[in-house]
Amino acid sequence: MYANNGGRIMIFIVDKDTTDRIRGVLEKQPDKPQNLRVYVAGMGWGGPSFGLGLDQVKEDDIVENIDGIPFIMEKYLEETFGQIEVKW
Repeated sequence: MYANNGGRIMIFIVDKDTTDRIRGVLEKQPDKPQNLRVYVAGMGWGGPSFGLGLDQVKEDDIVENIDGIPFIMEKYLEETFGQIEVKW
């Protein structure tokens, strides 16, 4: 898993199989933004449901490059939820 960046704890935990699959999606959509946004899609009794989408980087975003893929999310999500595992 990609969870350490020069001794600093990373926000996103993503395995190689997942980054390979995401890269395949990005390659099929070269006209779309090439950043993968993680966002809260809803809340329920079991906690948050997260969604993924291609998006532009915004001023209040955290950006981490994992295996050549920029993962982005709003800063408040890190403060609220901490590390987020993305798995396909």
